[in-house]
Amino acid sequence: MKQTRLVIGERKRFAYSGEQTNYIKDGIQIIETHRGCPHNCPFCFEPQLSIQFPIPKIISDKVEINDMNFLWQLNALDRIQELGSKTYDNKLVNYELVGGIDFRLINQDITDELFKNRFGIFNKEQKWQKGIRFAWDWHLDDQYKIKDCIKMLVKAGYKKDLCEVFMLSNWKISKPECEMKLDLLKVWGLRVCNCVWLRELGNSTIIPEFWNEKEINLFKNKCSLHNQAISFKLYADLKRAKRYLGKLI
Repeated sequence: MKQTRLVIGERKRFAYSGEQTNYIKDGIQIIETHRGCPHNCPFCFEPQLSIQFPIPKIISDKVEINDMNFLWQLNALDRIQELGSKTYDNKLVNYELVGGIDFRLINQDITDELFKNRFGIFNKEQKWQKGIRFAWDWHLDDQYKIKDCIKMLVKAGYKKDLCEVFMLSNWKISKPECEMKLDLLKVWGLRVCNCVWLRELGNSTIIPEFWNEKEINLFKNKCSLHNQAISFKLYADLKRAKRYLGKLI
C-alpha cells in the first residue's frame, strides 16, 4: 500500500469544527475549555490559536478536560479555581487534564492550585490519583527545566511515581537521545507515555519515518519495562524483559 507522507514544514494543522466538547462516557464527563497552543511545534497538528469556552454545567464528580494546552488561556489560575469550586451530587469534583500541563507555563502558584483543586489522573478503575502528565518532546537540553517542574509538582503534593511524561518517538529526536531522557525519568522516578509520531492525522498505522521499525519496537518495549520498574520496583513481565534482551543481541 502506498503511504502519503507529510513534509515537515508543510504539515496540515487540525481544523476544528463543531461545538464545544461536552459529553458523558462510562460515568466520566468529558469537556473542553480551550482550543489552541502558542508553540507551533513542527510535529504537532494543533493550530496556533486561542479560543476559550465557558465552563459547562458539571454533571459528574469525575471530569476529563480534553484541551491540548489547558494553561494557554486567559486567567488560567482563575479557571483552575473556578473548576475546583464545582460540586456534583454534594461531592467535590475531581479532574484529569488528558493533554497534561505545559512545563513552560507553570510556576509554583499554578502547580499548588492544580493540586489543591483536585487536578490529577484517573486510573483504570476510575479512581482519582495524585499524579499529572506533562510532555518532554524536545531535546535533552530541557533536563533542567523538567527537573524544576518535577520539584514544583512534588512540593505541591503530587506523587512522582503517579506522574506521567509524554515522550515523542519516531521523530527527529533520536532513539539514543530518547533513551537518555528515559534514563533520567527512571532516576527521578516518573512513568513515561510513549507517543509514537504518526505520518497522517487519524491514521493508526505507524509508519517508520525518522526511526526504523526495529528502533520503534525496541523503544516501545523499553518504555513498558520502564513503567513496570517504576510501578512495581521490579520487572513484573519477565517474558517481555527477556524478549527485549533477545532483540538487543
